[in-house]
Amino acid sequence: MENNHLVLGVLFTTALLLLLVAGLFVSIYISGKNRLKQEIKIAQMALSYEQEMRLAETEMSEHMMERFALELHDNIGHILTCMRITIENKKIDNEENAALYQPIDGYLDEASEQIKLLSRSFNTEYIKSSGLIEAMGLEVNRINALRRISIEMAECSFLSPFSKDT
Repeated sequence: MENNHLVLGVLFTTALLLLLVAGLFVSIYISGKNRLKQEIKIAQMALSYEQEMRLAETEMSEHMMERFALELHDNIGHILTCMRITIENKKIDNEENAALYQPIDGYLDEASEQIKLLSRSFNTEYIKSSGLIEAMGLEVNRINALRRISIEMAECSFLSPFSKDT
């Protein structure tokens, strides 16, 4: 009888130890799974934060480019207009020297055109409204007008995978 109690006690203790070990493994597994979920959540938050930062950076860059385009067009354009008015007044005051101002008129025309094209190339609203191809064409014309290098813009037509011509 005493052997039965001893065997029963050993079996009961063994079962209890097995249950404790199993509970320990289950709790380790659950905590590992929760930790993995937390790490995934943190990685997603980091990715979301990075995307938001890039979006904010892009918006800030576009805003700065638009401000630069506006300042360039308004301020330098104003100065060039004042120069043109001054030269026209000098031509009126001294008509015999009007021909001397002809090269300056050409330079002012070229500078005004370059300022206009450059400010358009920085203005993202203009690019959005006119389209990328037209904006690229303006930039090619601006660079070609500088006469340092020559760029040709080839026309290409892409067939859309959704077009009826395919």
